[in-house]
Amino acid sequence: MNDAILSWLQDWFVKKSGRRATDIAALLDADYIQAGLIDSFNIIELIADTEARFGIRFTAEQFQDRRFTTLSGLCQIIAETRATHP
Repeated sequence: MNDAILSWLQDWFVKKSGRRATDIAALLDADYIQAGLIDSFNIIELIADTEARFGIRFTAEQFQDRRFTTLSGLCQIIAETRATHP
């Protein structure tokens, strides 16, 4: 897992959810919507902020990927996308 990507994601979720970093760290493999970290309206912001920060564009297939719903999975998708589209 890419530490820089994960750190940015954790910081983003801390800011948006109002939760502590330790709470976010404990939920890396949890569905972030079901865990109450963000709501469906924040998804658009998450996508836009992530794409802007990492210079990527998510595909429709990535949105359907089960990993997209967890911080650890999203970190993997971002790292893979950056590696294939630098």
